Amino acid sequence: KGYSSTVIQKVFESGESLIFTGSDEGEALQSKSIVMHNLKSIMVVPMVVGGEFMGIAYVDSSLAKGLFNESDLEVFRSLATQVAVGIKNARLADQEALQRELQKDLELTAAVQNMFLPRTSSESFGDVQLHAQFRPAALCSGDWWWYRRQECGSVCGIIADVTGHGAGPAMLTASVATCFILKELEASDLSLPDTIKRAHETIHKVASGEYLMSLFAFQINPERTKLEFWSAGHPLAVAVSKNNEIELFGSAGRMLGMSDFKLGYGERSLGKGDRIFLYSDGLTETMVGEGRMFGERRLMKFLTASNDLPGDKLISGILQKVDDLRETDRQDDDITCLVVDVGRS
Repeated sequence: KGYSSTVIQKVFESGESLIFTGSDEGEALQSKSIVMHNLKSIMVVPMVVGGEFMGIAYVDSSLAKGLFNESDLEVFRSLATQVAVGIKNARLADQEALQRELQKDLELTAAVQNMFLPRTSSESFGDVQLHAQFRPAALCSGDWWWYRRQECGSVCGIIADVTGHGAGPAMLTASVATCFILKELEASDLSLPDTIKRAHETIHKVASGEYLMSLFAFQINPERTKLEFWSAGHPLAVAVSKNNEIELFGSAGRMLGMSDFKLGYGERSLGKGDRIFLYSDGLTETMVGEGRMFGERRLMKFLTASNDLPGDKLISGILQKVDDLRETDRQDDDITCLVVDVGRS
């Protein structure tokens, strides 16, 4: 109370320091507060640091006209600059503290998410070997993968990708993972596709369409002669035979969480030495030289050229190839690769 808002507004709009020396000027400015409070001297300075407006420093007196002069104004500017720097530093310190807290939260979210991933990235089930690598673009990821050997001897696995990456998708993958973990804990008789449908219901209810999940699941029969697969809007899988014959395969489907969700189904025969390669779209959609994506054709060429490599070495080689060709230093999307080898030594 008691200050001149008109003068402050003028300084705010002009960005210039001002001195006022009497009520006559107040009348000229049409400032009621100057006249009402009999303000005889006013000095106002904008507080600016590096072009950023931080506020206004204001001082007035009702004792005498002409109390402030240019020398006073210069001192006041210096004080205002010091105050502005202090305010900015305090804000930066607050922002840094907030960033540290957010970083801790993200690290905790990432740690929790990792608990829902398989404990090992390589596993052998007799003549079936699985190798995977999960590489998030940030601390938290929207990608998720999983595998299990059923009591009947069949081997099944899943690779999934929630739209986006970060804390939100990571939390959603954890809720989906819970559907499959509970199935095991409860010794549920739900089939793999039924569990996938239950995961869809969870996403649809929790995310309400804000997040969606693509998914590719497979099941290899105990005799290792047949592969059943289910797809929900996920990139096609790649099959590579021991003789380097290559084929893309999949089935039509709609992503988990969509109101018109549909789980596609298909099956194919398996031969000794067959390799199945699954991946999230962060791999093929990585932008490489000349503004092009890494793409499926480049991927298939690499898979056939490196067909003799063990599964873990194959994945490492692909990721290294992507890194070598990537346009930017920063990985833009989560990448997960899963290799399934049948009857390979």
